[in-house]
Amino acid sequence: MPGAAETTRKFLVTGATGFIGSRLVAALVERHGVDAVTAMVHTRHSARDVLSLQALQARGVAILECDLLELPERAPARPEFDVVYHLAAFAETETPGDESRVNSDGTRCL
Repeated sequence: MPGAAETTRKFLVTGATGFIGSRLVAALVERHGVDAVTAMVHTRHSARDVLSLQALQARGVAILECDLLELPERAPARPEFDVVYHLAAFAETETPGDESRVNSDGTRCL
């Protein structure tokens, strides 16, 4: 059972529907509770992302849908977080293009 100091921490996980992100969210929820975790997900979803997103929603995880490349101009109201795990990335480096901008520009915007 987490101590009082641990239960007050708030976590943001970008790339929460990805392979690593979805597992990290599950571990954080298990350790700190669903109210401590917010999953940031892209506004466009692949078929696999939709399944991961549905799993997050079924667990009761707070979802923050936004495009990192549009931050801060079109960002929703930003809650306060104690810890940010930035796992959002475009992993298909063999086909770089506009999508790969999230790896550098998206990180700067965050």
